[in-house]
Amino acid sequence: MFGFVGKNSEKQQAQSEDLASAKWHEINGGTCLLLTFKGTFTEKLAKTLTEEWCKLMQESKEEKVCIVCDCLEMKDYDALARINFQKTLKEFQKRIQTFWVVSPSKVVKYGGMIMGALTSFPMKTVEKMEDVKP
Repeated sequence: MFGFVGKNSEKQQAQSEDLASAKWHEINGGTCLLLTFKGTFTEKLAKTLTEEWCKLMQESKEEKVCIVCDCLEMKDYDALARINFQKTLKEFQKRIQTFWVVSPSKVVKYGGMIMGALTSFPMKTVEKMEDVKP
């Protein structure tokens, strides 16, 4: 998590709650690359996340992977963060079996639809993790 120590202004406190992470995780019976977002997905977080994502993909022996974006606690995202994220999606598009966006937010789902229109793999949006089918 990226944050600040000590007395924070309101903006700094909000930033300290921003988080993006990548890890392999068992979801509903399948191993998936889980990308988790909390708060606002910033350009800085996108850079850090995509570096970790690339490392995990390079280490993986799987030919095709299921990616799940847990956006349940995402509040917003920067346009530059989405663009950086999209570049990584395109880089790995031949290795992505299915891409899930989990969020009740219409803004986040719309962002997922924009990214999906630029790729060649199935992109699905659901409102709960229980609805993900790897």
